[in-house]
This record gives sequence, C-alpha cells and structure tokens, in this order.
Amino acid sequence: MRGDAERVQQLFKRIGIKSEDTTIKFDIKHIDLETLVTELRLKYLAAHKDNVNTLFFIWYGGHGVLHYYSQMVLNEKDPGNRYFPLELYLNEYSKFKNTYTFVCQDSCRSRLLDEDLDAIRGKGDVVCTK
Repeated sequence: MRGDAERVQQLFKRIGIKSEDTTIKFDIKHIDLETLVTELRLKYLAAHKDNVNTLFFIWYGGHGVLHYYSQMVLNEKDPGNRYFPLELYLNEYSKFKNTYTFVCQDSCRSRLLDEDLDAIRGKGDVVCTK
C-alpha cells in the first residue's frame, strides 16, 4: 500500500494539489482516525460557512469489511478498535453545501456476518468473513 499511496501523492502533485493540502497516514490507529475525521469535518464546515466550493478526495488503501456499510479494518490489538466506519462520517459530511467528495476505497470488502459482530463489539476475534 505504501507504493500506491506514494503514486497517489505524486498524482496530486502533478495536478497541482499542494502537499500542505494533503494528509497521508500509514498504519493508522483508531484514535488517530477519530482525530482525522474531526479535522476533516472542520474543513467541510469551513467550506459550507465560507461559501467556497471545495473538493475532497479521500483515498483509502487497505483491508475492509462490509456490514451495512463499508468499514476500514485496522491493525489494532483491541478487537473493539479493529473497524472504523469511514463511510458513515463521509455520508454525513456530504450534506454540507459547497462540498464535493470523491472517495476511492482501494480495498477488499468482505461481508461481515451478524454472527461475527462480536469482534466489532470487542468480544472476540473474526474467525472468517464471507
């Protein structure tokens, strides 16, 4: 994934996106994602409030699961922090005016079955996904 992220970063540079307007994270933890989506929300709110058309391009490369919506799979020891519902946040943010969101989720999206939900709730490990 690191190579893919570097190619995306190079593409951004070629099309004129400044490096200070880009955030790239590797092996991100759940708490860091919470911080990142909070900062992202503030940028959506600023575009909405200031009446400035703003494009948000979000690329995620890694593992994913699907249980009603797409979730990122994180390398967390705590089973309660292994999944992150990025799609839910972005759906909420897409309602702000003057904002345009493009999401590229470069990941598998195995279907997480109801009986596997204990892993999301921190009560066990996912043994298999289908």
